[in-house]
Amino acid sequence: MTLLGIMLTETGLIHFNETSSRSLQMKCSAIPAMFASVMLVLIRTASAAPTILASSELPSSPIAIINSPTSNISTIDPRSSFGMDWMQLGTTGFQPCFPNDQQANMCTLTLISHPSWNNLVKLYIYDNECKRIGENLSVPRDMLASKWGWGMSSELPKYLVISIARDWDPSDSKNKGVQLDYGDFHFRPFWKNNMPFAKDFTIKGYVDGHTIFRAAFPR
Repeated sequence: MTLLGIMLTETGLIHFNETSSRSLQMKCSAIPAMFASVMLVLIRTASAAPTILASSELPSSPIAIINSPTSNISTIDPRSSFGMDWMQLGTTGFQPCFPNDQQANMCTLTLISHPSWNNLVKLYIYDNECKRIGENLSVPRDMLASKWGWGMSSELPKYLVISIARDWDPSDSKNKGVQLDYGDFHFRPFWKNNMPFAKDFTIKGYVDGHTIFRAAFPR
């Protein structure tokens, strides 16, 4: 037995042979390598996970977008009939949808934006009973102002294509700046709107520093 193979303790002598010592050293030196390999796999997995932005891979033409089917699987929590949302914008309450039990084909698109949101807007789609059937809480204004607009998915069978001019605001001089396309319907909700819905379902304005609009559209 060599001197390397002997360890002194308070209770006595513990003997190790040289082979066991070398084996222990090899196992201990392998732990950092194994840890590094695991961390590398985790990093690669995390970096490969996509950043999800609804409808970011849509076709690059309005007709193709409008005619593209969407998933019928809802990611929105079910709501009771006529269960209306109520949102607090600053110190003021805002109702993003009003029900219309007389016209089952009416849906509502609601937009909310604020100067502090770095040019991102929140979009919601409701059915005629004010059930929320679609939402996207971080849509860049640049995408809404792109050449073909931006296609928003929901529980509806097609995309709602939303086009909003980059400089749009609720002033009457900018009424032409919003256009909606759904299926065979193509219209500007704030400019010569001939949709068969009461005008009260479509509004625009400001609520406690937030820019908002509600726009009824047919499905």
